[in-house]
Amino acid sequence: MSRLTFAEAAERVKGGLDIVDVIQRHVVLKKTGRSYTGKCPFHNDKSPSMNVSREKGIFKCFACGVGGDSLTFLMKIENKTFGELIRDLAQEQGIDIQYEGQQAETVQIQRDARQKILALNESASQWFALQLQTAAAQEVRQYLSKRYTDTQQCQQAIQAFHLGYALPGWENLTPYLKSQFDFVQANPDLLNTAGLASTRDHGQGQYDRFRHRLIIPIHDEKGQVVAFGGRALSDEDKPKYLNSPETLLYKKSQILYGFHQAKDSIRQSRSAIIMEGYFDVITAHLHGITEAVGSCGTAMTDSHLKLLTRFGAQTVYLAFDSDEAGLKAALSAIQLIEPYAESGD
Repeated sequence: MSRLTFAEAAERVKGGLDIVDVIQRHVVLKKTGRSYTGKCPFHNDKSPSMNVSREKGIFKCFACGVGGDSLTFLMKIENKTFGELIRDLAQEQGIDIQYEGQQAETVQIQRDARQKILALNESASQWFALQLQTAAAQEVRQYLSKRYTDTQQCQQAIQAFHLGYALPGWENLTPYLKSQFDFVQANPDLLNTAGLASTRDHGQGQYDRFRHRLIIPIHDEKGQVVAFGGRALSDEDKPKYLNSPETLLYKKSQILYGFHQAKDSIRQSRSAIIMEGYFDVITAHLHGITEAVGSCGTAMTDSHLKLLTRFGAQTVYLAFDSDEAGLKAALSAIQLIEPYAESGD
């Protein structure tokens, strides 16, 4: 992997982008002579007002005036600063940026912390999956078999969505992870940072955050485990759903549950279905509705929509619950989606 200064990396990143390919991830483009035209995503464009030139490497909307190169487009549509965008694209292109001074130290600390949390999450996910096969998990297997009465569908749900089980008791996962990773033994607080453990209010030590719950791993668009949802097995256990806190990896406003499993279907159909709960999404996928994703228990955000449009979604369907909370969430989502809606035609 090459190591470049930030300025060199920015030039390398820009040189590796084809503006037509970049914009086509978000906008339907039609070739017109030596250039391309499409509806501008930055205003409610009623007719194709945006021109894209591959030769010049620029785009220009003749209605709202927005224009620039590939980086300008991506900064605006992904709502990122120049620095954030270059760092993300450099990582995608296999370019290692050489930082200097305090910035280098800060970047390295954050990078190391992210990699350690990823390792902990992946190991925890595998451990939860193993526990689901043990005698102790009989209750959770019964819960799943009642929800999915077809045995084949039940196994499909477990395997496709990597479901697992958190054992009862205060210390099961925590000592396991400490035994697996030297860096946890050196810094046990990383388990708290990852959202997998909590510190005891009285005394010393930590205890498992997830206990006696069906575990639902949450993946990012790359398929990396960034968080977990824990479903209680009885009405007496509160809360019904216990989720990971926000971490260096997990921002609710940016993650859609099931997106990793749905992204190929979203690209192919150019549509997405937004649902509320984990099991709404899983059930939809089991019945062939593989464009379904979930909002991880939070309101739809602009980042969610940009993620969907980045992977080609031109139509978004809302499939929320019909109760008061679901209707409120749907109205909020409609207001958010409205500026993206295409008019005319």
